[in-house]
Amino acid sequence: MIKLRIGQVPPALNREQFASQFALSYIAPAFDKARDALAKIEVIAWHNYVDGNKAPITQKAGAEFFNHKYDISVEWLETRNRLVAAEVKQKNPKTKIPCAANLPLGRQ
Repeated sequence: MIKLRIGQVPPALNREQFASQFALSYIAPAFDKARDALAKIEVIAWHNYVDGNKAPITQKAGAEFFNHKYDISVEWLETRNRLVAAEVKQKNPKTKIPCAANLPLGRQ
């Protein structure tokens, strides 16, 4: 039987907490000229947050997946494809992997 792990995700932020957290990225005085624009962006970000819009850019998963019609995150799929390619390269016995001991000093 699989034992589910719970309690790993931090609790969701409320509106005030979200606004406060968002503002932390823009406290520098250089952003003062764009406070109105930032307020509009913060509202959009809040709606994305509460709507759970974690993957705004998707495509159909494709034939290699069980649910090939699933709308999958393009960012996730690109990352997965890079990892699969790296695994193929890593498992290829002809791939030359540099040894840290052979690197010049300062690059280890």
